[in-house]
Amino acid sequence: MTLFDFERLVGFLTIATAVYIVAVLASGQVRSYVREHAAVFGLVISAGATLGSLALSEIFDQMPCELCWYQRIFMYPLPILIGVALARRSRDVALAAVVLAGIGSVISIYHLVVQWFPGAGSCDLDNPCSSRILDFLGFVSTPAMALTAFIATAISLYIWRSP
Repeated sequence: MTLFDFERLVGFLTIATAVYIVAVLASGQVRSYVREHAAVFGLVISAGATLGSLALSEIFDQMPCELCWYQRIFMYPLPILIGVALARRSRDVALAAVVLAGIGSVISIYHLVVQWFPGAGSCDLDNPCSSRILDFLGFVSTPAMALTAFIATAISLYIWRSP
């Protein structure tokens, strides 16, 4: 698999995740199905984002920028927290996971602003945060993928936690 193939794969998965978000927010039938399996959806999405970021750096030798590192700090605990919550059949961890996803979302939004307006933020000159390692369809970049994963995970866990 080349970096281009990987970009297409994760780009399509990101768009599918965005469709999932819209479907959950728009449809009562989809929302009731998601309510039953929301933690599993959150686990799959956050684990996919974690594995995708690891593949970028470990398989495709793409060094993460400083903001990518911060996003990873908030993404990597999510599959572990959700997995433990599922194993224990406890929803106590859901709020902590939603908070982590919320903070990660804010970092992703800032990262997108830095990409769109390169003078908007400071970053390492050797590995600038404004560079686009992945740029699927001209708008789905790495921070956009992370933002989509954070939002989908947070929505899933919020639905799972709600009575």
